[in-house]
Amino acid sequence: MRYVDLLARFTGLAVAAAGAALAGRGLLVAPPAGVSGIGIVGPAGLTPLRVAAAVAGIAFVVAGLGVLAGRGRSVAVSVGGVLVAAVVVGLATGVGSSAGVLGVGAVALALLLSGASAGSGGQPSQ
Repeated sequence: MRYVDLLARFTGLAVAAAGAALAGRGLLVAPPAGVSGIGIVGPAGLTPLRVAAAVAGIAFVVAGLGVLAGRGRSVAVSVGGVLVAAVVVGLATGVGSSAGVLGVGAVALALLLSGASAGSGGQPSQ
């Protein structure tokens, strides 16, 4: 295995972990005081921003695991490219916090580049 492929797979693992954290942050909330555990956001608490964060997180998990397995190049490039474009639009319109949007953009760019660099292991394409 080439070093580029190994680095791409590690990046895929990191993207999948970041996606799981992002999806969890969008769907899980702290319960009321005095109750231990984690609560799930109810329908009334689902804002469009929370839904978008959950969808982006799930897309990161799927694409990151595809890169980790060495099979999801096109999915990783597509998901990374769409989310980079969404981040640019989010920054231009001022949706969400700048730090959060830039964090999602950094993960999306890493996914895009790892999907583009994960090759065929040095084998010529047929």
